[in-house]
Amino acid sequence: REVLISRTRDYIQDNYNDVKIGDREIKTPDRVPHLVTGADSDMEELYSKIIDKVAGKDSEDDGGLNLPYVGIGRYGELEEAEDFELEYRNASALLVILLFKRLESSLRAFENSVDSLMEREKAIRKIAKGEWNQSRDRENVLHYFDSMDDEGVLDDADIDEIQDAVDRLGQDQRMEIVQDVSEDLTALENIKELAQDYLTQEEQDAKVEELRKLIKNDLADEKVLIFTQYIPTAEYLFEKLSENSSGTTGRIE
Repeated sequence: REVLISRTRDYIQDNYNDVKIGDREIKTPDRVPHLVTGADSDMEELYSKIIDKVAGKDSEDDGGLNLPYVGIGRYGELEEAEDFELEYRNASALLVILLFKRLESSLRAFENSVDSLMEREKAIRKIAKGEWNQSRDRENVLHYFDSMDDEGVLDDADIDEIQDAVDRLGQDQRMEIVQDVSEDLTALENIKELAQDYLTQEEQDAKVEELRKLIKNDLADEKVLIFTQYIPTAEYLFEKLSENSSGTTGRIE
């Protein structure tokens, strides 16, 4: 049987110190948080490759993703485009940080984010090519614009505003967007392949294995709470830690 008292630790200690559940006193164990990072050289190499694809290499002035839906006005006339260039660079930097945070969380969370990013790009390509159907496509794509923005990084990436901005562009500017999307999709597909190769070909995920050893050894007799910011990471960890485990139970909240 499991009993959960939803009050603060200090409140429990001050008010329930002598209370027993059955014959057992309420236990308030020392909190010893463990940060699991994983120091796998192959993973570090993978991170480096993905960083080069997303942000560009240090030796390249014009590398990295184009992200045409960010500051889309930069595709317009020169005077107007300059006003949007700073917006693009700032938002691009924030998006890169967001992707890296998910990569640090887990490769699974990163893959999900890349999928959403690819769907965004495909939506912009449809708009630029004049293939966008407002009634059919808008509802489908809104999920992908919301799913990566849970931290408020891209609050200004509104699909209706993007469509209006593209409608004001000439044919040459639209084709430039289509080309930029094609380049981004190629880069993002390559990023996914790098992550998938690591997940499917390597027998072990360094961070998961470090966590598994920690639970099995140092925390063998303890109940363990695992905190992670992203749902895909929680699901991935639950899946991995449940493999080939006997006598171990858990749940995701």
